[in-house]
Amino acid sequence: MELLGRLPSIVCVFLMRLNSNGTFITEDSAGPKGQEGASIMRNPLFEAVVDPDSPRGRGLIAHAWRSLVPQKISNYQKDPRVSHWRDVVTPLGIRSGISIPIRTPDGTAVAVLSLYGSYPNQFDTPWSIQFTRGLSQRWEKLWELCRAPASVIPEDQAAHYRKELFSGGLSMYMQPVFNLATGRPVKVEALARLVRPNGEIVPPGLFLPSLGDAELDRLFRAGLDFALAWVPRWDAAGLHLDISLNLPPGTLRDPDCPKWVEEALNHHGVRPERLALELLETREMDHRTQDEAVER
Repeated sequence: MELLGRLPSIVCVFLMRLNSNGTFITEDSAGPKGQEGASIMRNPLFEAVVDPDSPRGRGLIAHAWRSLVPQKISNYQKDPRVSHWRDVVTPLGIRSGISIPIRTPDGTAVAVLSLYGSYPNQFDTPWSIQFTRGLSQRWEKLWELCRAPASVIPEDQAAHYRKELFSGGLSMYMQPVFNLATGRPVKVEALARLVRPNGEIVPPGLFLPSLGDAELDRLFRAGLDFALAWVPRWDAAGLHLDISLNLPPGTLRDPDCPKWVEEALNHHGVRPERLALELLETREMDHRTQDEAVER
């Protein structure tokens, strides 16, 4: 998204997803006017909706979603499809635009990627058409690699989650695993949760999709330290419990991952065999890369 936002003559870029109310939510934005544009699209008066009978459902985003093919506007000042937004976005310098539906292998839409330019006819050139086609294919491939669709989270809400998570909001919930033959607990799974200042508990399915690789690395290291700190306490209380923790694929690929784990084990005096790391199935990873990472 950031790279798209830095392209010449791009005013703003939006990644939109449809929520259960039929409203398109801005999940990410980029470009010189990305934040201002996203603020407009969050305004209830200008939120894009999927309903074609609504004035807010006749723009590029909704049309691209319904038609499953890219939709473009050569001149934002003259096209009647965007008349509902014209007065509020003209000050941003938007003069043309294109919305690209992101489709699953079965042909259904899961998101819409929209780019807005500072010149009329910006997306009409042969180069732009070819670029748009390649962009569509690339994003659909990326989406296919994400096996489980993430919940629709507004961009501003995701930013709050990230800030709170790394400002004391991380908590690890311990879920016991029992031996059915003996009825005794043998292990606990450490599960990350975000506890917000108002006491709300946010499950990982809501905050994990908003984290990049570096933030997932940071979350793993914090969770590992938090979880391993409990093992000596359980031992002192007469509870011999091993512990398991989820490991993001990107973190496994990091060359420093083995060092992080070793340092944490040594710091808390926990033997390696008492820690199990379970690979999250949020992204595809080819077997060779996975095997090499595991061997490290």
